Amino acid sequence: LQLRLRRIGQWFTHLENQNESFAKYLKHEDRSLRLAANKVAQTIGQARDLLQTEGTPVPLRVSAIALLGREAGYLPVDCEVLAECLSITEAPEIRDAALSTLMRLPPKVAFDVLADSWESLSSNQRLRAVDFFLQRTSTTATLLEALETKSMIIADLSLAQLNALMNSSDPETARRVKRLISPADSERSRVVTD
Repeated sequence: LQLRLRRIGQWFTHLENQNESFAKYLKHEDRSLRLAANKVAQTIGQARDLLQTEGTPVPLRVSAIALLGREAGYLPVDCEVLAECLSITEAPEIRDAALSTLMRLPPKVAFDVLADSWESLSSNQRLRAVDFFLQRTSTTATLLEALETKSMIIADLSLAQLNALMNSSDPETARRVKRLISPADSERSRVVTD
């Protein structure tokens, strides 16, 4: 089963590299392709079940995690499972696999799950998550909001990440980060201006 899960994961990676959708195969005019896609969907369902079954070996769970988020209709369910896999009580391999899987999902979806699980992430996982957030304008803005509301802290960012934000081509992003880093200076400026 583990080998089958890995092969399906590799097939999905190939589809993504070709910008092809799994859903296309579920509705394909070729009956044999449709049947094969339905078997893949059944295996993804088995993968979800494995992750909910106590005592499933870690390597098998890691392979199962890689298949989550592949079917749009199951995305909310898969996100719940991935959030559980980020728990501090899980093996590091499980947590890393969940983080990697989240990082290939739509950015806003990944951000929401990671923000809700932020406290359970290790410092290295937080750095990886921030790198992921910084790759997109939408999640960079959401990250800044989280830092401003203190649901995430500036210390979770590396110096390189802070420098990238401060030197952003977007002046508003740079201004917000500078204000976060030196809130006393921002407060003093506001008082002097008033």
